[in-house]
Order: sequence, then C-alpha cells, then structure tokens
Amino acid sequence: MGTSPRAGSDALAAAKHNGDRSAAVEALVRSGPTVKYEPNRAYADAKLIVAWWAAALARRLPPGMAVYAVSPGSAPDTKAVRNLGPVMKSLMIPLTKLIPGMSQTPEAAAGRYLQASKFRTDVSGQFFASPPKKLTGPIEVMRHPHLHDQVNQEAAWKAIVKVSRADFPHPASLSAMS
Repeated sequence: MGTSPRAGSDALAAAKHNGDRSAAVEALVRSGPTVKYEPNRAYADAKLIVAWWAAALARRLPPGMAVYAVSPGSAPDTKAVRNLGPVMKSLMIPLTKLIPGMSQTPEAAAGRYLQASKFRTDVSGQFFASPPKKLTGPIEVMRHPHLHDQVNQEAAWKAIVKVSRADFPHPASLSAMS
C-alpha cells in the first residue's frame, strides 16, 4: 500500500488495521503485508516514527533527562547511498556534491548530534533537522503539525514497544501504581 505515516497513518489504520494506528505504525516498522516497500518512503517513514517515538519517550523520562531526534542532513559520502541504483550513484550523487548546500561531509552531519548533546531539557522530545527546503546547514526544531500529534506519538511508542519488547512506563502509570 505504500502509505507513509505523515501522509496517512490514519488512512492506513482505517483501511488495513481497523483504525488501530499502533498496528499501522507496526506494519510500517516491519514493512508488513499491508505496506509496499519503497526505499525513499521507508526512509521518510522511519524518520517520522523516530520523531514520534522520541516525543513519547520524552514524556516518560524523569526530570533532568532529555532525548532529541536529529536528522544528520544530506551526507552522500556515507555508506547510506550504497544501495542506490547506478544512475543515482554515478550521476546524481556526484552532481549534488557540486551544488552548494546540497550535501555536507560526514563529519558535519555527525556534528549535528554533538550540537544536540548541548540542548537543554526543555526541548526534550523535539525533532531537529535542516530548515524547510534545505538539506544542510544549522539545525532547528521542526514545527510541522504531524510531528506533534500525540495520538500518533503514542501509537509509535506502542508499536516500538511491541516490536522491541522493551517498555519504559509513562509517569502517569507509575503514579497510579503508588
């Protein structure tokens, strides 16, 4: 089916999973039978699911701890491009390296994670990436509404817990237990 969570986790959930968003996200994570695998779409889905998961994790962390989702930006000299087709590898990737702002070194991409390690806890759970329509440069908080949808964030959390079998209770559930 090839529906990305951004374009329609609700639609995938409604069409193939009886409205269960968590099941829809799990199908995307596992590239299940209701999802047609497309490399670029899978990459975009994975980034979004990580952003949702980080937001849900941030709500579960104790005060003073933080988590951030960070996009490294375009860095074609990494091994991330190893599975691209021959035209992309031999023509498009070399061209992107010639156009200013289209790519950066792996070291610059890794520097984004170092930058995020210095963020304050009040931005925990946020997704940081290049400014809209940019592939490199300084990172900023992404403010797209679909990133801040708590229902999808919790659906992503439940799907990742189910797939990984590792849970971290929500503070509300901990206080209810005491």
